[in-house]
This record gives sequence, structure tokens and C-alpha cells, in this order.
Amino acid sequence: MPAITGWNKTECGAPCWVPPEFPEQGRLVLTPKQIEANYKKIVAEERLYQRQASQLQQDRCCKSLHISLFFDGTNNNEPYDTNIATPAHPTNIAKLYHASTATGIEANQANEQGFYSFYMPGVGTPFPEIGTYDYYADGLKYATGGESRINWALIQICNALQHTLTQSFIPNGVMKTAVKNMDSDKAMIAHTSAVMDAITIRPGMPSQQTVKNYKDAQQGKFSARIDRLQQIESILAPLKDKVYYFKPQLLNIKLFVYGFSRGAAEARTFATWLDEILSTSALSSKGSLLELPVSIEFMGICDTVPAVGIANLVPGFSGHNGWAGGTQEIPRSGLVKRCCHFVAAHEQRQCFSLDSIRYPDGTYPSNAVEVVYPGMHSDIGGGYPQGDQGKARDSDGELLSQIILHDMYAAAFEAGAPLSMLPANLSLAPNVMEKQSFRKMSESSIKEFKISSNLVSRFNAWRTTITDSTSPVSQGLYSPSQCNLFSLENVIEEQMIWMTAWRIARFACSRQNPHNITHQAFFQHAAQHSDVTVPPWDPLFAKKIDIALSNEEKACNDNLDIIKKNRKLEEDKFANNPDWVPPKVNEKGEPLIGTPLYDATNARGQLWDAALSFRRRYDDNLNDIDDFHSLQGKWIITIVDSLLQEEFYGLMHSEPESEYLYLKENAQTLYTSKILPALNHENKTTDVALVIDLYDNQIHDSRAWFMHSELGIRELAGDYFLMRMIYFGQKWNKYCSVVLIDDENFKQKIVSRQGFIIQDNNEKVAYIDNTTGEKSIIPNSQISFPTDEFDVLLSYIQEQKSLEIYVNNQNKLLSSPNTILLT
Repeated sequence: MPAITGWNKTECGAPCWVPPEFPEQGRLVLTPKQIEANYKKIVAEERLYQRQASQLQQDRCCKSLHISLFFDGTNNNEPYDTNIATPAHPTNIAKLYHASTATGIEANQANEQGFYSFYMPGVGTPFPEIGTYDYYADGLKYATGGESRINWALIQICNALQHTLTQSFIPNGVMKTAVKNMDSDKAMIAHTSAVMDAITIRPGMPSQQTVKNYKDAQQGKFSARIDRLQQIESILAPLKDKVYYFKPQLLNIKLFVYGFSRGAAEARTFATWLDEILSTSALSSKGSLLELPVSIEFMGICDTVPAVGIANLVPGFSGHNGWAGGTQEIPRSGLVKRCCHFVAAHEQRQCFSLDSIRYPDGTYPSNAVEVVYPGMHSDIGGGYPQGDQGKARDSDGELLSQIILHDMYAAAFEAGAPLSMLPANLSLAPNVMEKQSFRKMSESSIKEFKISSNLVSRFNAWRTTITDSTSPVSQGLYSPSQCNLFSLENVIEEQMIWMTAWRIARFACSRQNPHNITHQAFFQHAAQHSDVTVPPWDPLFAKKIDIALSNEEKACNDNLDIIKKNRKLEEDKFANNPDWVPPKVNEKGEPLIGTPLYDATNARGQLWDAALSFRRRYDDNLNDIDDFHSLQGKWIITIVDSLLQEEFYGLMHSEPESEYLYLKENAQTLYTSKILPALNHENKTTDVALVIDLYDNQIHDSRAWFMHSELGIRELAGDYFLMRMIYFGQKWNKYCSVVLIDDENFKQKIVSRQGFIIQDNNEKVAYIDNTTGEKSIIPNSQISFPTDEFDVLLSYIQEQKSLEIYVNNQNKLLSSPNTILLT
């Protein structure tokens, strides 16, 4: 394996973790000792209280509240994905929710004993309880709606408390109104006010404060913190006396929080906001709600991607706007007792930048592990249906995400999560069976945990590709190994070399070569529209697929329109009912909740296009300009902030070709030494062949789909030879520069996709007019020094520009005879 060497990256931090060997039987099979250990953690506070009460000859009756919260990923929706979609494809978050949720009489029993579970659908999908009834594109693009889901989760703590104390849940209308009041949309009013402050004069207001208000408005720093606290306190206040006199004695509130993708970012923001509430509420002492100590016993998150606002899809934005700004660090207060972050080794989409749980100083929280798993984003969090892109063709037990599902279950169970168990396991612990019979796993949930022996063999073979791992320190239910030296970046670099070597085998060779993608079973079984009978490389394919997909999209949109019309009729009937939530269907059986937005049936064409894209770059050809790709792996410039005089800022790697050459050269070496011999059956061991099987039959190509997604264009800054961007707070894993474009003609050309910013072989940054081929060199004075803290640098630039605008406007107003002084 080639040595990991420096390219254009920052200094690395502490070593990350790699998964333990996966047992053939999976991780649902438990020993009596493991079950008893889980039960002891669940009832630890109760047993302590009972011992103390016995000594004092007091009432021993008590209980703790255990609340599980599930934040699903972007475009993932448990009700639809589980009950309507064919085939069903719930994410790992939805499956864990099923494994923590009792139904019927057993649900009542669970609630009576203090166990509650709440699910938050992924952004971009219906959430009827908060008034969102349809799928929406802004969820995929900008994570719109994430804040409402976080606030809803905060209210569910109050909801569980109220039900415990009064035997009734909070009315839906009350919770929906509270969420609306907690959301920061009204910060736009403050935003407008701050802009007005900057262009007018208010007697008595210090100029420094005026400038600060304007800066804050530009940077989106207005916070809904006070509103959140007020809403939570208004719900909890009537319960304060009830807690004091309630029997059995309430001891504490233990939370178990799960999330995937934007849902993982929501989970982390939830922890941050809860920590703020616990430290500032006037109703309780620090760290408690109504004097009940609160803890997050376990946080299980998969591949955190905030991407809030405009993400790295548009250079100049990191995706940490709105609710994701400054909220992703695991609280240092001790609120979170255990955190497991499972990370995708092979995700490359630039607008799916990863937020590590590692601190900016390179250290990890003492109670956390960050574990790297093979696969793309949704290979970790789940959600791919069986057979998608020709992967996992025989059963959903072959989905790579099943490994992560089992490992997350084991990690949570070991931390004391009240997850359900196999009936055979529960019978091994009569004490648990007697007191918590509602924890018997349902047949449907058992099916969701099924796993293929072929997958297990391939996954365990993949573990041999990580060259710097150690044995686990402990032999617990879930015991990942910490690397000796390799940081998260190092492990991902090594894995991307393997992925690129596999792509050389499948994508870079001619179509006649038996190793080419077109001869592989996964490609041949990938979906293609039934109206298109020619292969993707046929000259007629483009025309035929365009017609077929246009008709398919129209049918999808027509159906969505019908659903909206039918729901409007029902909605009008209940206009005066604040608690109304539309049922799944009306009296005629017609659906009232929106179905997913259009997604083309064209996986085979997408994979073929991905292969062509890779081969062009591999052969040193430029990406197609008319595809609106970045040129030679550089970034396209775009607008950062229209309020800052439509200044253009771009993000540019300081040495972009180094990354391309690093991946290509190391992958070529690996391809020649290991991949090709395995394909030709020349290897003495089977591990490499099994790893190739994993790539062929389990790991999806998220970028192939994304190039044709509802965004309408290819990923602006994407490339198969670019490493994923990783954030460690405000630090990045790459050095980048900011480029300023102030030429009005350039701006218009860029907006109309007729211009690009490139860095030529002489390291000169230039503007290219795509219509004329004319190149204009950009002065070095408009290019910042490379930094791994782009957000900090951009904020400084914006602050300086804000101040300049303010001063200029004030000078204009002071010199104007028509200046109005506001009093």
C-alpha cells in the first residue's frame, strides 16, 4: 500500500476508530450477562433511590423517564418508506425507532413505566404534526425545516413529562404553535431592521452598536435562544408542582438520541440547545428540568452532514448557516455520556461535507468514538432499497447499511438504551421479561435486522484494507479499534485510493474489456426505464430516455397535484381545529399526504455517465464545461451575499492538481499490485476478491445519482478525484483561498454560466470567458492566503465589507440635504 503522504491538507488530529470484526450471527444475539448489564443501567438510579429510601424507611416507589428521539435523514420518511414504498426501504434510524417502539397495550405499559419514543421525519419530507404535508425540494438543497424538527424534539421531552404527570399528551395544536414560535424565521424582521440601522441615523444609538447589528444581520447570528427557552418554560411551568407531589417519585430524565445525515446534525444541535436550556432555565437548577437531572445517555449518529442554507454545492458556503451554525460540537458540559459517530469512507459529494466530532484542537471528546465504515452516505445511514443501482439484488439483508444497523444497536444497547430484544434473548432474563415485557422485538423488526452471510464475509475482508488499526481495548458488545496513528483524514484517504483503484478497473477500461462496468451483474441489473430498450451508449439512448423520463415526471407531478387538491378539501372542513392532522387517506381511500418528488428511473444511464466522467478525468481530459462542472477540479465562483453589493467570492484549493495526482498515482499502483491480479484470479488470498465483491455488490455510487438529481445540474464542484471536505468546528481538512471578483461583466457571465474561474498550470488564477475563450488574470491582491479556517476568513471579509458599506452610506446621508433623522 502506498504511504500516506501530504498533498493539500492540514495537520491531522488524534487517531480515529475502525469497526470490530462482525460476527456471523449478527449482534442481536445476546448473552444473559449482556442483557443484565443493560437492565442494570436502565434501573441504576431507581435501585440507588430504593436502597436509600429503605435505610430511611421511606416510600421506595420511584421511576426514571427514558426518552428516545430519532432524527431521520434528508428525504427519508419512516411512514412512507416503511408502509407505502415498494420495496420498503426505511433507514437505520427508522429501523432503530421500530426496535424501540411498542404498540397497542404494550405501548401503554411502556409509557406507564416511563419509556417513550419519538420520531422526526427527515427534512424534505412530510411532517403533518407541524403542518408539512408534502415532500419539498428545499429540504434536499438547503435542509429547510430542520429547525422545526429540533424544536419539536425539545417539546417532546415536555410531552413525555406531561403524559407521565397527567396521563394526557400535549394537544398537537399547542405543540405546533410552540414550534412556530420557537423558529427563527422572525429573525428576518430583525435582519431588515439592522439593515435600516445601517443606512439611517438614530440619535442616541452608538455607532459601534449600529455596525454590530448590521454585521450580525449579515452573518445570520440572530438567535431564537430566548424564544426556545420561553416556550419550553411556558409548557413546563404548570407541571412544576405536580413533579414535586407526584408518586411514584420521578428521579431523572435519560435521553437516547439517534440521527443520520442532516438528522445527525439536528441531533447535535438538539444537544447544544438542550444544554443551553439546562444552564439558563429559571424553573430549575443547572442541568435539570423541573429539578429532574437530564442526561443524554447515548448519542448514535451516522455521517453528519449539516448542509444548512447553501452548502458546499455553491462554493463560498460551508453549509453551517441557520441552526447548524456553531451548534455541531458535542457539549463539553458532560450532558452526553456516550457518543458514537459512524462515518462513510467513500462519500465524495462536495455538498455532503462531513462534520467530524473531533474538536478543532485535534482531540476527541473523552466519551466518544468516530468509526469509519465502507460505503457512501446512505450505505451508512441506510435508506437504499434492495436492488438500487443493481446492489443488494437478492435481499435487503445484503445492504451494507445492515452492518452499521447492527453495530449501532449494539453500541446503544451497551450504553443502556431500552431497545427491544429477540424473544429468545428476553427469555434468558426472566427478571427483565417480567418487568419489561414490552421490550420483546416484533416480527417485522426482526426482519428489518436480517443480514447476509456474504455481506459479513465481504465486510470482514474489507477491514484488512485499513493498514493502521489495533486490537480493541475491551471485548464489549461493541468494541471498535482505535488506530495507532491514522486520523480520520488518513483512513479516508487510504479508502479513497482503494475506491479509485476499483474504478480504474470498472470505469477506465474499454467497454470490450470483461472487467468493464457494462459486463458486471450490478450494472446489468440496475434499473432502466421500461420504454427504453437500447443501452446507454447507443446514439438513440439520449433521445429515448428524455422522452420516457419527461412522461414519467409529468405523471408524478400530476399525481402530487391531485393529492394536494384532495387534502385542501379536507383541510377546509377542519379549518377551526388547531389539532387537526390530515389522515393518510380520505373516505374514498385517496391519499392526503404527499408522495416523494420525482426521481428518474435511470440508474443504468447514471452509472454509465459516471463511468464516462471518471474516464475523462483519468485520461487527463477536462470535465465538460457545458455540464457546468468545475474546470480541472477547481471551484466555480458564485455570489456569497446579495446584501454585500453582490460581491463574488470563490473557494479555491491552494494546490488543486496535487489531490488529483495523489489519488490517481496511488490508485494506479494499488490497481496494478492488488486489484488486477485479483480480477485475473492470481491472488493467493481471497480477501482482495471479497473487497472487490463488496464494491461491486454493496457500495453504491451516490455521485452518479446526484449528477442527475432534482437539483437540475451536476454538482458544481464535484469530481471523482476530489477528497471529501471535512469540518472540525471552523477548521477544514484542506487549505483553501478566497477569490474576490468585482468586475461587473465577469459577474454576469458567471451567473449565466458563460464564465469560470480557473488556476492554470503556472498557478495564475484567471477568469475564462466560455463564449470567446478569452482569459483575464485576477490580481493576487484579490486572492487570500491559503487557510484551513475559511469560515473565519470569509466572516472577516464580510465584516470589513459591512463596515465599508455602513460608512459609505452614513457619509452619503450626512451630505444629503434630505436626510431624515429617526426619533
